[in-house]
Amino acid sequence: MTLSGWIPEEARRVPSRPIELHYIALTPSLPSNAAALLEEAAVAAGLSIQSAAAASWAFGLPWRTKVYGLIARDVVETVTVTLESDPMQGVGLRLRCFPSLTHNAHAAGLAGVLAFAVAGWLLGGLVGGIPVGMTALAGGWLWVTFTRQLALQSLEARLRHVAALLGSAVWPGIPAQLLPPPRPLGR
Repeated sequence: MTLSGWIPEEARRVPSRPIELHYIALTPSLPSNAAALLEEAAVAAGLSIQSAAAASWAFGLPWRTKVYGLIARDVVETVTVTLESDPMQGVGLRLRCFPSLTHNAHAAGLAGVLAFAVAGWLLGGLVGGIPVGMTALAGGWLWVTFTRQLALQSLEARLRHVAALLGSAVWPGIPAQLLPPPRPLGR
């Protein structure tokens, strides 16, 4: 096991995995103007185009996370959208977001928890402050973990909404499915 495997997710430099969604349209082919439709829908959804390639785009997704559930922090996460056409899987969109800015905002919150825990320990005395420092550390860590999970779950819900908007703009009126299904809190 590597050293990063021992470090909790909240304290790592970057999140361990991206949020990835697949919008699969139940049709055999891409529309001829799919790229134009996708770009138009993305701008209408509030995304900004950062870069574009043949069938792949990087969009900026304006997003507000709440550190500790209280302190609003505006970030712009990068979302990669790829048009896919696979004879076995069908056609669709793949959205991928590596929520590094949201992760960093909550990691800064964890640094604040550590500062309060050390301050409580020092104010209580080297020996007498240990219970105060440990209580502040445990309670703060749990709170940061909980609010970070809520923020990532909200970001995933926002990405699901964006995927549905983009997919229904490219394939209007065509049935589709969005995979994977939403995860319960904590997974």
